[in-house]
Amino acid sequence: MTATSPRPAQDVIRPDKDRFLQEENPFEEMMSRFDFAAMAQQSLGHRWNDLNGNQQEFVSVFTDFLEYGYMSTLGSYRGEKVMYDNDRVNGESAEVDTRVVGGEGAPIKIGYKLHRTREAWMVYDAVIDDVSVVGNYRSQFARILRTSSLDELLQSLRAKVASH
Repeated sequence: MTATSPRPAQDVIRPDKDRFLQEENPFEEMMSRFDFAAMAQQSLGHRWNDLNGNQQEFVSVFTDFLEYGYMSTLGSYRGEKVMYDNDRVNGESAEVDTRVVGGEGAPIKIGYKLHRTREAWMVYDAVIDDVSVVGNYRSQFARILRTSSLDELLQSLRAKVASH
């Protein structure tokens, strides 16, 4: 078992001192620290168990969908800096507050919610300008699933990824 840092910002936001903050596009490396399985499960909420053994398929499609959505939003930022503001640790969970600064508009607040796995601190939600990514998808998916099946949701997510 690999020991994890007691401070999530050291594992996630600044793994090699300030190297992460100075990369051309720090969001690409950040994506490798996302726990997509946990995010997928939370996004489906109580419908997760209705997948009946197709959880891995949903995680795979959700990962592609989220990577596209997150990277199309944040991956377009070039030259801006990610500023580390604060982190809070509570046992096996933590939050890391950052801001994207240096663009034309106001700084963008991004909070990362993490949990400690055996390997490292992993992100299970990102809160962008006070909007939870997981909460947003959970609301969208619940609305879709009121009138559609899980298979139709999967088809819709696949189509959105393929169209980009």
